[in-house]
Amino acid sequence: MPSSWAISEPETLMVMPLRSMPPSTIPGPYEMEIVTHPHTTDVRLRAADQVIAASGRMAIHGASAIIDQVETNPAHRRRGLGSFVMNELCTRAALRGASRGVLVATLEGVALYRSLGWTIESPITAAVHRPDTARAPSP
Repeated sequence: MPSSWAISEPETLMVMPLRSMPPSTIPGPYEMEIVTHPHTTDVRLRAADQVIAASGRMAIHGASAIIDQVETNPAHRRRGLGSFVMNELCTRAALRGASRGVLVATLEGVALYRSLGWTIESPITAAVHRPDTARAPSP
């Protein structure tokens, strides 16, 4: 690989059959914001000060929904916000016809996703492009 690419920490490909879940109550005192683009849907939970407390993104390809960028702000962890975002993304994907969820989990995320019903499909190794480390061409 060129020097502008670096191997990331090992991650895990996980899958889950999707179904519409019963609506859950937005954890107080947060407000949910849904942003839909032609190919993605973002779910964000905002705190009273408008800081994004938790968020995630979903894209559908065929019968699969790819869940990505699920994050909880450190100041808002341990309140069920990440689980709420995941539930909302999966429900919206199922309503749009997806029958299978797919995600790549960090080592820290595997336990959380397993507790939500996701199963391990395969280990995965990712490479990250870091253009700032690329060497300038020789004259």
